[in-house]
Amino acid sequence: MAQSGDPCSERQPHSDAAALRRGVNVDREALALALWPLNWLFALGGPSLGRTVLRCGLLLLLPVIVLVGLSALDGTLVMPGDQVGLFEHAGFLTFFLIHICIVLLLPRTIGKCLEALAHVEETVDWAEVAAQDAGAKVHEVLEATERLFRRSARGRALSGIATALGLIAVTYNAINTLFPKDVYHHDVWDSWGHQLGYWGARAYLTLCWGVILPAVLLGMLWFCYSIYQVYSRLGRVGPVGVVAVRPLSPDRAGGMRKIRSAMMGVVLNVFPLGLFTVSLVYVHGLTLSNIVGTAGWLVILCCVFFVPLSSVHVGMMKRKLLILGEIESRFNQLDDTFRSGLRGSKGANDEGIPGEALKGMEALHQAFNRAARMPVWPFDLQSLSRFFSVIVFQIFLTALGAVLPKLL
Repeated sequence: MAQSGDPCSERQPHSDAAALRRGVNVDREALALALWPLNWLFALGGPSLGRTVLRCGLLLLLPVIVLVGLSALDGTLVMPGDQVGLFEHAGFLTFFLIHICIVLLLPRTIGKCLEALAHVEETVDWAEVAAQDAGAKVHEVLEATERLFRRSARGRALSGIATALGLIAVTYNAINTLFPKDVYHHDVWDSWGHQLGYWGARAYLTLCWGVILPAVLLGMLWFCYSIYQVYSRLGRVGPVGVVAVRPLSPDRAGGMRKIRSAMMGVVLNVFPLGLFTVSLVYVHGLTLSNIVGTAGWLVILCCVFFVPLSSVHVGMMKRKLLILGEIESRFNQLDDTFRSGLRGSKGANDEGIPGEALKGMEALHQAFNRAARMPVWPFDLQSLSRFFSVIVFQIFLTALGAVLPKLL
């Protein structure tokens, strides 16, 4: 690459930019490794969606069938009085739905995440990178993002911590159902008094809470962090931002549609977890802890969507200010030329230097007004309304969970 100040650098900026271009080289298998327990169970790195669906059915639906069979042998599918059978256990039925929905949505979400990572290259203004002689810094940022998806001691440690937290939840649930009358004041189908149901439920929850949910949450968090990191660091390269914004992009988001779409995919993938708070409200009512839990979950969804995109916002804002500054600088130059031309002639006319400068100023004024309308967030009102419809739907389901028991 030509050094800054080299005449070749000035004459061939596009050739330098083309030589600098490179993307974030993360393939499907590498991204699936961030979800390694799920990749092993459901072959998320493979090309076949049918195989994923088949494994989902075998590993999630089959245990449900086994649990129903064990509960039938125990005579606890439906239990009299205040006792709660399997078919009456709103929490466990919700667990079934949550786990299946999350895993079925994963392949589509991974595809969107891969598109977003591949799109990072297209959102870098390589001509600006070449002009700033910042190619090494930008490549370092992209390589650091790739390293996030390689197996490392840190990744294994985080996976271990997430799995340990899931197993703690399994253990806590197992203790509570040893003697449920002391905790819940009624018997349940998977209590210690019903051995088949007890051990079947523990095995199912160990699979889902000890393997599936920790891997999903850690993998989604890993991807959100990678997007936040890459654009935060790109925004700090050079005196101005190198994140390219396309003013006329049909996505009405400055050409950042794939980034936005990936974050929305993550939100939709983890949204089924909110059904757990709905089941708690249905069973226990709108207690203070349930209200706080629901509000906390809504905050988490907002953070998952907005925090990674906020780093993109910073880069887009710096880019907009750069373009506006360039137009303003050129406008001021033409204004000086126009005024000099006026002083050198008896009056302004449509020909000569003043006339040409005046036409250029008018064109720059139009360009400035258009650039002033450039988006600085990677979403438009339509996509924003889609996100908030998810929030409203969560609130609606929670309210329905509170009202439904009173209507039945």
